[in-house]
Amino acid sequence: MEFVWVLDPLDGTKNFSYEIPFFCTTICLLKNKEPVVAVIYEPITDNLFYATKGGGAFKNDEPIHVSGQSEISQSMLL
Repeated sequence: MEFVWVLDPLDGTKNFSYEIPFFCTTICLLKNKEPVVAVIYEPITDNLFYATKGGGAFKNDEPIHVSGQSEISQSMLL
């Protein structure tokens, strides 16, 4: 069994360098190359997103869910 931490201390480096307030810190734990825990922190908004494999996803301790939209033409990708 192999565990690996993946860390991007400044995800959105270009935005940060141009003072565009869309950047975050990202941390993920992989087990045998599969993500089991992920955390994203946005310092500008003070939002904390996290998820665990089989345990759901959360924003500031509130559950979040994927959209039920199945048509790409009716979707917005960010």
